Amino acid sequence: MVAKLIVFLLIFTYFGLAGSKDLNELKDLLYLSHYGPDNPYDSRIFPCHFEYCLVGVELSFQPKSITGFVMETGILSLTGKISLSWVDENIGEWMIGSEHSSITEMILPEDYLWLPTITVYNTVKEFKMISDPSHKVRILPISGTGTQSPIEWVTTLITDIPCVINVKYYPFDEQTCEIVFTPWGYNVSEVYLYTADDVLNTAQYEVNEEWTMEAGAASNYSVDGISYLKYEFKLKRKYLWFFINMVAPIILLSMLTAFVNMIPVDCGERLTFLLTIFLGLAFYMDMVQRTIPRTSNPMPFISFYLTGMVYLNSFAIIINIFLMRIYNKDPDSTVPVAVRCFIATLTWRWCCPKKVKPDPDAVQPIETDKEHTIPVETITLAPMERIDWRTTGIALDILFFYVFTFMHVLCSILFLVPLSQGAIYNI
Repeated sequence: MVAKLIVFLLIFTYFGLAGSKDLNELKDLLYLSHYGPDNPYDSRIFPCHFEYCLVGVELSFQPKSITGFVMETGILSLTGKISLSWVDENIGEWMIGSEHSSITEMILPEDYLWLPTITVYNTVKEFKMISDPSHKVRILPISGTGTQSPIEWVTTLITDIPCVINVKYYPFDEQTCEIVFTPWGYNVSEVYLYTADDVLNTAQYEVNEEWTMEAGAASNYSVDGISYLKYEFKLKRKYLWFFINMVAPIILLSMLTAFVNMIPVDCGERLTFLLTIFLGLAFYMDMVQRTIPRTSNPMPFISFYLTGMVYLNSFAIIINIFLMRIYNKDPDSTVPVAVRCFIATLTWRWCCPKKVKPDPDAVQPIETDKEHTIPVETITLAPMERIDWRTTGIALDILFFYVFTFMHVLCSILFLVPLSQGAIYNI
């Protein structure tokens, strides 16, 4: 067993050293073949040896996944793949008409060749060149009768970028994001970026549990003599979880405020009922505020709706406190004339007088003889007759039931209907 292990280690060491030796020879071959021993290739030197020359770098970005999206700050954490290609004129001349022209393609570490200093211009992390020492650079074969060898470099990107947050239709919202690349340290007359993509390529995008990505336009431009390449995309929220666990409970909870006046006042549970609704609305308001940025430009419709429902619930608490005082007034005390007039108007007594039967214990039927009895006729009350405090409380309960129902419907029309438009657009 020990002998086999020793043989294995010897073989592994031999091939490892051989591979390292071949790589060093290849590096020396690259460094010395073009300029010669006195002027070797240097990866720090610009890959164009004319006085006025321009290196065009073709860049293609493919997003891979969203690793996080902090709505409070608008920071999107994104991973993806970047493919770059350009021409190194120095290597191109070495590959043509030399004793090494039979070598058509090579794969080298990053530090062996000149690389464009591509950076994410709008990153919120450390501002540095996109690079990974573990990735290789590929020198491709020269096509046709050309004299320049293209370089291809594929690397990965992990970055954080800001997005423009718009929570107006939350949770049926969509966010606009963009990622901007630039060759840091070079002006547009030296290195310019371009892409063959008309839109962002999302073929390798992995499905996110909360967001759907929609590709946007890709464009290159220059500002102050610097070349930029911008990819735009949109993120649409998957709203089903938020609708079931947030929007629907808020609507149902706010509807209960109108029904508080249907609870009999004698059970003494009206204020408890309203306070429970108030605490529920406060809980959902806190939930919404913890998931969206604290901004007023624009505020989400659901925040307006929640605030309106909290105000309506507070108003209902105040009204029911006064109604409970009305119900508990002395039954023998006289209701003010103005209150009786209002209640008579509210109950339509002016145009539809109320008719009641007299108390059978206080009024006896008139007997003319043993066979005929004259029944007591129904009494028509005056508009403000027999309006006591309990009658006043019952009438006000009915009135405020309709008032709270109307206010709830009005808030729903003002805030939830525009919210539904965002939902239709997001479907």
